[in-house]
Amino acid sequence: MTRLRPWIFAILCLPLVTVCVAFVLAQSQLIRLVGTDPWTMVLWPLLEWTLAASAVAVWYWRRWPRWTGAVPASFFGELALCALGVAGILWITQPDIAIAPFDAWGLVGIVLSAPALWLWCTAEETVLRGVLGRLTAGMSVLRGSLALVGGTIAVVALVAPSHQPLMLLCMLALEGLSMVGYWLGHPLSVLALRRWTVRMLVVSLGVPAVGFASSLAPAARLNIEAPAYGPLLVISIVVMWGCIIAVRAGLAHHAVQQIDASDV
Repeated sequence: MTRLRPWIFAILCLPLVTVCVAFVLAQSQLIRLVGTDPWTMVLWPLLEWTLAASAVAVWYWRRWPRWTGAVPASFFGELALCALGVAGILWITQPDIAIAPFDAWGLVGIVLSAPALWLWCTAEETVLRGVLGRLTAGMSVLRGSLALVGGTIAVVALVAPSHQPLMLLCMLALEGLSMVGYWLGHPLSVLALRRWTVRMLVVSLGVPAVGFASSLAPAARLNIEAPAYGPLLVISIVVMWGCIIAVRAGLAHHAVQQIDASDV
């Protein structure tokens, strides 16, 4: 039982923090003070993400990643290639998707909430890759990978708003993107940055049924004829991004091997 205790704490951390923060805010009298005006809708996700991330930071303060403020240049290259790949997929498949007119006030709310969402994404990576990764450090590669995947699936199952197959697949795809980066040795700050980018896209376009929603008004709502298009679009982006990361790592490894061979 002693060996399982850290695993139980790590798996229950995010679900418990989410539920407790939502309960505290629901029981508070804050809504009576600020009212229910449209601008107050920005306040709730900001508070939820900030308070939940702060609770995780206190819980696992030794595992909280350090952020230097320097964004790797490769990140923007990955993002550009991913955008081109998804644009190509959309051009070939021609799904029935339209984007509503731009909402300036919605963009203001999203920008104001972006730092809080960044903190929450960092908190998720701290638990799912930092803490769980630390627990698998003494295992073999196969056992450690299976344990990390199993722990992540357990957390996803606990925090999922519903257990529709497509929604769960979308949530697991996002975790798979972080897994690829983690296995390639990327720091937690970079993993959190990728997660934050995908989440910002979901919030900015109001993509439904992807396992992550907020009360924020989207900057330009995505009007989708078929409900499955939203999760499939996010899955396409995440899978494309993961493939780009894996290919870049493979090319870099091949280049290093060629340099070593030429030096012999």
